[in-house]
Amino acid sequence: MADPIEIIEGLRGVQEGIGEFVRNGPSTGLPGYVRDKYRERCRQFANLPAWARLLGNGPLGTMDRICRPYWDDNGWDGPEVAPAPFTGGQCPGKRYEVSSEIVNPAGTVFNSGTIVFVGPLGAPSFGEVSPGRYELRMTTGGTTTSFPAPCSSITSTTTADRLVRGVTSAPGQTFTGRVTSVTVCASDGADNCGDPPPEFPIRPGPNPPPDPGPVGGPVPTDNPENPTGPPLIPIPPYQDPIYGPIPIVGPTGPPGGGTPPPPPGDIGDPGSPSDTGVGGEAEGEAPAGSILVGLRIDVLASPPKARQFAPGVFRAACYIYMGAASNLDQDYGGSMLKSGQFFFAEKENLTHWLVSANTGYNHRVTPYYREVEE
Repeated sequence: MADPIEIIEGLRGVQEGIGEFVRNGPSTGLPGYVRDKYRERCRQFANLPAWARLLGNGPLGTMDRICRPYWDDNGWDGPEVAPAPFTGGQCPGKRYEVSSEIVNPAGTVFNSGTIVFVGPLGAPSFGEVSPGRYELRMTTGGTTTSFPAPCSSITSTTTADRLVRGVTSAPGQTFTGRVTSVTVCASDGADNCGDPPPEFPIRPGPNPPPDPGPVGGPVPTDNPENPTGPPLIPIPPYQDPIYGPIPIVGPTGPPGGGTPPPPPGDIGDPGSPSDTGVGGEAEGEAPAGSILVGLRIDVLASPPKARQFAPGVFRAACYIYMGAASNLDQDYGGSMLKSGQFFFAEKENLTHWLVSANTGYNHRVTPYYREVEE
């Protein structure tokens, strides 16, 4: 049986070899042509076009290892892990004071204030919605009808994609809109439900290389069955530590010691599925003597104008939590969801789960559990 650690190290060796070739390969002939095409792709990747934003955790780390020596030689920065757009704001039903501002092209605050929304709050988005009209919006679990509003003035629980702040000016100006703080209303208790995932897991670094624009040929992909051809990068079979929290570790005990692992592909047995209802929640826990392996989430309904990364791949469709009783950890997979997708628990021995559908979505959640062998 192949040693998975050897496979991983072999892949890393291949990637590092390609990285050295991109950095210092021949400049003439066919090798020079291939080197230059890799360099072009590395400059494009650092500026995060649409295909780069769709790559999974493993391919992101692969591209980083291939391109990093070339970037370093030229004093450029590759992508960096994006922080949460704000802290907190994820507790369903709790009220939050959302402070925000719009900065004008001169760099001064043009419009600012505070409004109260009901959680959970989604990542904000800002843009020109019509000529000269700029809006900062976010999805919420509810809203007020007054602006600005103290926490005591909640009068509506309508769920929608809410307007946070807007401005009308000359079209085409470079306004910037941002949420500056999110504070739970004191009477609603602690804000202990985690942070929202960023719209994208990575963002361009502070000093990216010049953007070459569109690059010809099929784009890198993490889908080996892509009809345009195979992946252009060697993809590792693990969550990469560069753009994710999971480190690469070897065996912790002697060969043959301890309880044998489950056979490959064993995801346990499905439990009873539960529907969230539109904008609602579903939750559950593993039976006694079992642990949670993961969750399959099927999209039963979506808003008419649901945002999508690609056809059938929904953006910010739900919030996923897995952990133990009263200690749930957020899984950011819900920020990019394809119907029928399976989300594995990040750690062993988890028992509880909760899925909160975003506004306009209804999901069917099927948990998978596995008995713990003594």
